Amino acid sequence: MYRPGQTLYFKGILTETRAGKSQLLTRQAISVRLIDVNGQTVQTLPFTTSEFGSFHGTVVLPTGLLNGEMSLQTDEGGASFAVEDYKRPTFQVTFEPVPGTPVLGQELTVRGKAAAYAGQPVDGALVSYRVVRRTFWPLFSRGYDGGQPEMEILSGTAQTDSAGGFAVKFVAKADAQLGRNKRGPGTLATCSR
Repeated sequence: MYRPGQTLYFKGILTETRAGKSQLLTRQAISVRLIDVNGQTVQTLPFTTSEFGSFHGTVVLPTGLLNGEMSLQTDEGGASFAVEDYKRPTFQVTFEPVPGTPVLGQELTVRGKAAAYAGQPVDGALVSYRVVRRTFWPLFSRGYDGGQPEMEILSGTAQTDSAGGFAVKFVAKADAQLGRNKRGPGTLATCSR
């Protein structure tokens, strides 16, 4: 995935196959076209392949165009890539393993940590969380009925401490639609940031 205005580096090798044998095409003229989301040619770059049949170059992805899937095309082939206006994350959130074995119907505490990519903890940040339960059926399960939709158990906010840590407490609720004696799927509660 690339951003508008970012430099895209590319390399290609031109070959020809005859009677099941491939050979490099050296010193051949080739044009590379940058194709936008609407299939329109934005830019054409001329190249001549090297003694190894290769060519390489760069193109600055245009700004002000519709974002989505663009491509580099030649008469012999091409490659597609996504162009989106996205912001690089400046931090990451990790969750610690839950100690012990969680038990349905009991309170569970999930601890996480927010840290900048440079390594320092993110202090005083507001963390929005959502805890959902999803039902997973084992591959060997008989009587599969399509599963149940995910169910939100809890949502809220927390604030990171000076070490970047935060905690989410919730009760691990069972799926009431699955009978107690019925051998059914496993349930998993997940946190998303």
